[in-house]
Amino acid sequence: MLLLFEELPSRERGTSSGPLTWYILAAIILFWTVVFIISAVNQSRKKKRKIQEEKDYGVLYVRTVTFTDMMMFGTITAEFNTLTGILKAENIRLPKFGSQAPNAILVENYKDAYHETVLRHLNTAYTNAQDILLRMAERMLPLLNPDPETGSPTLSELADRILVTDFQFADAGDSLTMLIVAGAEYANETFSLSALYLPDPVHWEYEAEKIECSEEQWKTDGETTIS
Repeated sequence: MLLLFEELPSRERGTSSGPLTWYILAAIILFWTVVFIISAVNQSRKKKRKIQEEKDYGVLYVRTVTFTDMMMFGTITAEFNTLTGILKAENIRLPKFGSQAPNAILVENYKDAYHETVLRHLNTAYTNAQDILLRMAERMLPLLNPDPETGSPTLSELADRILVTDFQFADAGDSLTMLIVAGAEYANETFSLSALYLPDPVHWEYEAEKIECSEEQWKTDGETTIS
């Protein structure tokens, strides 16, 4: 009898603690559900606010600039940020420059007075495209490790490997300079190339640099993963 009397309270305690455990568990689940909902709502508000801010920024500071040259380039549409002074035309269709068509134009400290100058410089670049590529190849040639069997490639062979990516213009006070940016690969080596056009006085400056890559940066087919 004594044993039964002593066990009775412990059974009663076990029975009464069951609902309490479920209440606590439900409260915890409810708490984290509320936290998740509040977080999701805040993220949605932030995203909407960011989109609205970008729209407002675009209305205030960004305007469209169009370059038209029906003989050579057709119509090029760019965005000019009046706050930063940078004009960009990205993912555009330019004629091929060598083996590849460049797809971007960037102008720093753009002025409306430079509108026609940009087109004139582009025409100058395309008129002298083959000579520019050969000059780039000349700068690239001394950086190569010649193949013991085949020797060094010709300038024409190197020029065919050069890929021009974009044109970058910069305000030089009373004139506009143009930088032609390019790259090339030869014998599992990558090179950065450029041609700088200075209009006053008119002359060109060329640079070439070998980009050092670790073994992890090369794919198994020998192509570089550098963008």
